[in-house]
Amino acid sequence: VVVTNNTNNVKCFNGNEGTVVINATGGSGFYQYSLNGVYQPDSLLTGLTAGEYTAIAQDSRGCFGSANFTIQQPTAIFVDAGPDQVSIRGQQVALNGTATSPNGIIGYLWTPDVNLSCTACQNTNASPEATTTYYLTAIDADSCSNTDSVTVIVKNVVQVFTPNSFTPNGDGLNDLFEVDILGAKNLDVTLFNR
Repeated sequence: VVVTNNTNNVKCFNGNEGTVVINATGGSGFYQYSLNGVYQPDSLLTGLTAGEYTAIAQDSRGCFGSANFTIQQPTAIFVDAGPDQVSIRGQQVALNGTATSPNGIIGYLWTPDVNLSCTACQNTNASPEATTTYYLTAIDADSCSNTDSVTVIVKNVVQVFTPNSFTPNGDGLNDLFEVDILGAKNLDVTLFNR
């Protein structure tokens, strides 16, 4: 029995819509077709994921033949919702997403729709009242999608760390005066030299 096949690859990364039609010649009577040891009378096998397979055809006399084939898949869509962020309750933070696909990105969706300025944009602003994880889903021209998440950690009060001294003498210890403020927009500082 001579076995050939016609395959259709999966459309999206990790998809399961691959198919194969097994063609058998040279045998007698009817044929049974198999992948993974399960025989069926239909030569169309569906629901295949990416990978290597062996197609087997067996005729009514028990003679069989086989052929190897591969179901391929495209590369995954790359999606990055950005780094996690910390904000003060009611403070707006920018969520900047990126996505790439060999087929081009045609749409974005941010969820949940909680205090977002835009849910169907690549970039949006969020003003959550409590710590919230947002999900960015990107869709390409083949209707394939992938998702990434970003968490906005919400603090209830402004947090400030201000050093009370520094020594800018070039020794590598306390040479810089740095103020860390979460939630402030302006800062007035006066430095005195003793």
